[in-house]
Amino acid sequence: MSVEAKIQRVGLAVISVSIVLIAAASASSEIEMAVSPDQKFTIKLGDCNDFGCKVELKNAVNAEVLASIDVEAFDRDDSHCQISAHWRDDSATVALNIENGRSITECVVFVLANGKWHRLEFPEADMKKLSD
Repeated sequence: MSVEAKIQRVGLAVISVSIVLIAAASASSEIEMAVSPDQKFTIKLGDCNDFGCKVELKNAVNAEVLASIDVEAFDRDDSHCQISAHWRDDSATVALNIENGRSITECVVFVLANGKWHRLEFPEADMKKLSD
């Protein structure tokens, strides 16, 4: 094989790897820190459509959905749409940081109480104070 042919092969390999890395960086449907510290629970993206996606808190063993929320306008193929989970050390609480575009961030908190997961609701008046 000639030197020119080897250079072309190396060039094609570099281009191929670059395309794969750019594609991976441009969109991610993975949720950061999705698995709880005790490995019993996981956060997954569920079904998505033109209106958004479902985010599900599941039993890691049998995949039973224990709680879920609908995230409007979330596009799993947009690099500006990302979700990260922040678990309490005992896995009894998880906060989801939902980045839904360039300047839209939402926080959703689930708490395990009496054997069931509940979404923690923030008082409307307190939330208004934060946004003003």
